[in-house]
Amino acid sequence: MVGAYTGNPEALQRLLADHREVARQLLDPDLVKGTGTPGFDGLLAMVLDRALDPGTGAAATRERAWINLIDGVGYDGTEKVAGHYATFENSPLNQVLAKNLTPYLGELARGQVHADSPGLGLAPSGPWTGLHEDVAARFIGALMQDPATATMLHADFQAYVKGLDIGQAHPFSSDPAERAQYTRLSAEAGGLSNLLLGGSAYAEFNDDAFIDVVADAALLPVNFTIARIFKDATPLGSTGVDYYTSGGKDVLSDMLKDHLDELTGETADVVGARIVDAQMRILTDSLDAHGQPSLTVEDTEQLRQAFRGRLYPALVKALDERGG
Repeated sequence: MVGAYTGNPEALQRLLADHREVARQLLDPDLVKGTGTPGFDGLLAMVLDRALDPGTGAAATRERAWINLIDGVGYDGTEKVAGHYATFENSPLNQVLAKNLTPYLGELARGQVHADSPGLGLAPSGPWTGLHEDVAARFIGALMQDPATATMLHADFQAYVKGLDIGQAHPFSSDPAERAQYTRLSAEAGGLSNLLLGGSAYAEFNDDAFIDVVADAALLPVNFTIARIFKDATPLGSTGVDYYTSGGKDVLSDMLKDHLDELTGETADVVGARIVDAQMRILTDSLDAHGQPSLTVEDTEQLRQAFRGRLYPALVKALDERGG
């Protein structure tokens, strides 16, 4: 049946969009891993790649197919032994799904933001409004079980954040509309950080890979904010952001390593608070290095609360899940 769809991927897209349970059944580990057919998961990956390609079918149908797939994999308990995560162990499916998910990162980010801050007016559109933020995080966690896919997802997330028209809005502008624009766009950057953190809570990383993902996710909103505050929003300025925050990643990584190695008795919420403090130090150090005016006490506290609000809950959950 799967082979028959190789010549008609649009038909598989419609099937996934119109029949929610089909998506769950098609990616069931008993089917993907247990058919006994050599290369079956590779065939399935190829067919899904064609069916979910941005050029295949109608946009609305393709979005419904995606939501059913995410729901079918990201349910509560999917990471347990009998769950769907087993499908994505050593599988070619991970990179295929991650690659085709890229056009919908904004919808996923806004879903995370809307769950935490519904009053902000930043929400996903159309059928994406019905996708639960925890389901999305568990789906990302399934894909991130493959280290190469985790690297791909982080690069895609980082590219999306850098593409949020850096420089058009300043967090402390005298214009209320500009400040509001900064808040919405920075919240979207934070939403992607939450999604990465949520996925890392479930993915089967070794400690080094876990530390790398969490540190990178924590720096996404920091890099975004620094780039907004800099007057120079050119590609060269963006490179400067990356350079000046590279040392910050080492600081965050050391904190996480100490926690996982139980070198400190700190709980996950204490470590999470320390990471938020470290984010602020990275931000102020980078501003100083670029000769920017110092932030006022009020401005500093506003950004601290923004970082904490967007990141802290997902960060603590990831650390709790991982243990230490």
